[in-house]
Amino acid sequence: MPLWGLLQWRPGKPPIGLNCIGGSMRFSVVARSSALAGAALLIASSSAWAQTSKDRWTGFYAGINAGYAWNSGSARLTGDDPNGAGVGSAILNVIADDGGASGEYVPRSLSLGPAGVIGGGQLGYLTRVAPRIALGIEADLQFASADDHASMNATGYPELFRLTTRQNLAWFGTLRGKLGYLISDSLLVYGSGGLAIGKTTIEADLASASGAGWLILGATILDGCRGGEGCLAGSSSGTSTGWALGGGFEWALTNTISVKAEYLRLDLGSDTVRMTTVAPTTGTAFIDATVKHAYDIARVGLNVRF
Repeated sequence: MPLWGLLQWRPGKPPIGLNCIGGSMRFSVVARSSALAGAALLIASSSAWAQTSKDRWTGFYAGINAGYAWNSGSARLTGDDPNGAGVGSAILNVIADDGGASGEYVPRSLSLGPAGVIGGGQLGYLTRVAPRIALGIEADLQFASADDHASMNATGYPELFRLTTRQNLAWFGTLRGKLGYLISDSLLVYGSGGLAIGKTTIEADLASASGAGWLILGATILDGCRGGEGCLAGSSSGTSTGWALGGGFEWALTNTISVKAEYLRLDLGSDTVRMTTVAPTTGTAFIDATVKHAYDIARVGLNVRF
């Protein structure tokens, strides 16, 4: 306390210095109490929102799904005799990019639309980063039965050749990011995109359409292609990679269970198989069949959060 404060002290009255100090202390205590009360209210409010968010849209989840996959595509055909001897050009009728000729032996393209049921499961994580915005990541693995084959006799000489192609998708999986908007606390609309992988197969063959007789088109180009037997054949099967992009809706039935409906565009690139001569046929003629492994996916699913 300042000396002048003590000197001015009178009985029954606090020293002036002490009175000033006491007022400051009371102000400090009140200010700190108000700040603590505000912080506690903010924490309580944040905790309540976080709890609601966690119950409904934040956390890990796993689920199952089922749907349908389809591909509205075609097999594009090119090819010729690599020796350029002329007879090979006759059997394929120059169906490569030079425009072909009238009376084609084989079509330039063949409609091919593999489709089938799919089913599998998903695992992911989702968090609400704002009152109506959610971010997450999801991985899924699907078994598929998307398959199709198509046959067509050569347009110009149907008695000579029959062309058959087959395309199949056995399974696929994706790893995708998700960005969602909460229309309400129970309904989430989202977009999703990322990487994709799948098992794809393509098979093709060219056979003599006639059930009797035999055909020789040049000893070095195509020899021994008899009636009812295969002349050229080829296949390709393996793991293809690409991308997936789409979106959907998810409806929270409870704080832990939700259902969803979504669409994905799955693109696993293109694949080319070369049909070459098969025994007893010999020669250097070939046909290349190219298909695109691109599918539309529609599916519904069930998620459980934990």
